Formats: sequence, C-alpha cells, structure tokens
Amino acid sequence: MDKITHQHGDVILVKIDKLPDNAKETEVKNSFVVEKGEGIHTHVIHDTKHLKVFMSNEEMYLKVLKDLKIDHEEHGVQTITPGIYKKKIERQYDYENGVEKWVED
Repeated sequence: MDKITHQHGDVILVKIDKLPDNAKETEVKNSFVVEKGEGIHTHVIHDTKHLKVFMSNEEMYLKVLKDLKIDHEEHGVQTITPGIYKKKIERQYDYENGVEKWVED
C-alpha cells in the first residue's frame, strides 16, 4: 500500500524512490496548477524555481528540490518537503450505487 506523505484536500502526494523510466519532463511556468478543483479553486504552487514536473502514462510526478508551498483557496498553504512524488486524487466508494468515484474539491 502507498504511504501518503502529503494530502492537500483531495490531492494526495505519495513519496516514491525514483521516477518511472519513461517519465518525460513537462515545462513549468512561474506558477503550476497541480490540480483544478470545482469552479475556480485550484491546488497551485506559485514559486516553481525548485520544482520539476514529469508525466508518465498520463500520471503526474513532482520532483521537489527544496521546500515548496502548495496553496488552495479552501485548504490554505502546506509545505511540500524535498523528494519525488506521484500525484493521486482521493477516491470514495458509493455503496448505494456500487461505484467508485473521484472526490471533487
């Protein structure tokens, strides 16, 4: 089972040992939206100087080189410590309808 290292609302960052072999680096601008939520709410890293983002098979990975702050209008600011993380979105199970769905933030 994955160990959740950071959870910021519905965004879960799981610390991993290394990037997948086929991971491709994505260009990061002055601020980076980690995940868009409902309406205008976003999980965003404003200072990206020490952030590298990679994609592999439609999954996102963050390489954090120095403490970074992730911000959200409802969840506030949280510090992400250095490391390599796989981004996941929290899911919930609807027992009444027998389906699993993503949590919307």
